Amino acid sequence: RSSPMHLDVLAGVHDSHGTSFTAVDEVKCEVPSTESGFDAINRSCDILQKAADRATNAGASEAAAEFTRAHDYIRPMQNPLWFGFLKYITGGFSTAVHQARMLAEQGAESAEEFAGGSHASQFGACAAQHLLRFDPKPSIHPIDRELACMPAAFVGLAFAAPASGRSRPADFL
Repeated sequence: RSSPMHLDVLAGVHDSHGTSFTAVDEVKCEVPSTESGFDAINRSCDILQKAADRATNAGASEAAAEFTRAHDYIRPMQNPLWFGFLKYITGGFSTAVHQARMLAEQGAESAEEFAGGSHASQFGACAAQHLLRFDPKPSIHPIDRELACMPAAFVGLAFAAPASGRSRPADFL
């Protein structure tokens, strides 16, 4: 049984599935609850290729590079023998899935910022959604570039308690 989900990465609100995405109307992303790891890899590879193509066509080279890197992490696992080797013998499956999901989310954020109308961000978010269930660290998400580049003193000021005594923004994260 599958349920349609519509994704947008920049909302920053946790939905009922535990991701950092919220509903929009542009790209349907159906993630069956019974999807196997092998099927998730294959679907994610196809979707990441679409995301990279859309980002490239829209001129968002950074997003396209992140989608391509995510695709490269999991592409070898499209071969059933390699998939089984990584999943059951070496344990490299979990690492590859986590890295690919993080890159897909980061690429989706970048695509939203630099290629807003291309739907590349929704495709990237959809690929991340397929991988999420198999990620050993599903609660970890990439840091927004603006926050990562901000001097530490300003980050402290941004999350300081307001004079009114209300909760800090960090209390809701």
